[in-house]
Amino acid sequence: MQQQNVSPLSSHQALSQAIVGNPFTITLIRVKARQLCRRSDFTRADYDELRQGMRLYLLQMAHRFDPARGNVEAFVTQMINTWVAMQLRYRNCPKRGDTYKTISMERTTAVHEGDDIRLGNLLLEKTATG
Repeated sequence: MQQQNVSPLSSHQALSQAIVGNPFTITLIRVKARQLCRRSDFTRADYDELRQGMRLYLLQMAHRFDPARGNVEAFVTQMINTWVAMQLRYRNCPKRGDTYKTISMERTTAVHEGDDIRLGNLLLEKTATG
């Protein structure tokens, strides 16, 4: 009888596919994506992207699954809830430069060499010459 050699990569891929393809996982991802799409900071157009993001995160985290610590459903629930929390935190965090006021470069004038000039034109002039 021949012995089959199973590489760690293929066993990891099989585990990842088993987790993502689990009927519980598919249902939970669909439900969570629908819940997020009902929020004001998401749209219905985000539905497929949210589902894809959750599946990708599960594939990346599948190596952390330990059957001795719990079943697949508990693992999937924890990972999906973590992913959702990270997405909400990311969307609600202040962006860099959020404290700066945005100004129009077309409407803002600056004094340059004694003349009032639009800020956008001044920047174009400096870029073109220097």
